[in-house]
Amino acid sequence: MFNQCCTTVSQEKLDRCLSIKQMLELQNELNSHLPAGDAWNSFYSVDHMTTAIISELAEVLDDTGMQWKHWGTPKDPALFNVDMLKMEMVDIVHFWLSIAIIRLRGDLADRMTFCSPTDEFAMYDKVYVGDMGQMQPIGLYNEPNSLNHSNFVQLARLIICGQREMDAYSWVNTLGAMASSVGLSCEELGAYYTAKHELNRIRWDHPDWQKQPDPEGLTDNERIIALINDYMADSTMTLVVLRENVVAEFYGDQTAA
Repeated sequence: MFNQCCTTVSQEKLDRCLSIKQMLELQNELNSHLPAGDAWNSFYSVDHMTTAIISELAEVLDDTGMQWKHWGTPKDPALFNVDMLKMEMVDIVHFWLSIAIIRLRGDLADRMTFCSPTDEFAMYDKVYVGDMGQMQPIGLYNEPNSLNHSNFVQLARLIICGQREMDAYSWVNTLGAMASSVGLSCEELGAYYTAKHELNRIRWDHPDWQKQPDPEGLTDNERIIALINDYMADSTMTLVVLRENVVAEFYGDQTAA
């Protein structure tokens, strides 16, 4: 975790990242599409989100090509996809941010500082996470494709059990541990989160739009990863353009309708 106030980072780099405040706002906006609407944080509990995280942790094991079954046949290391591992971790981030919002609006509200009546997440405005040299990684895998069981269980315990000691700041440290566990830089975290958020938002806002199939038969996550890789390769691209690219990739000309 780093704070813009006490860390020298260029504005150009910050513009390609998401602050914690921005991520909370985006997650709250996305969750407002749930059946409970703007009251989602009163209707859905921390346990709802934790159950989703447990499901996503299983996908980290099964959908990334990682070797984790000590009793199973060894997997070909070529099947391991670190980009997919990052994507699965960002899926967990969505639910972790949701837990944070529920807690910040509930039992943590009295411990909030620097709050604003018109900007509930103002205290996180200049706070960022990612492996910017500010945090030691908790690597989830050993080369070439083997799960680090100890680190995986440590991170899972931190996410699931650490909620009991959660305060207005510690949950951000956990978010940073999640990012560094898979090697997500601040820019990558912003890109992965933005791209996946945009696809989910479009699905909610335009249920009548027909998704364009991929001619190569790639999955949605694989298509998103390709767009993110383009973003990371072009230091002049903004997150706004990445959002536009996601919409164009999946829905094409329908956006002009």
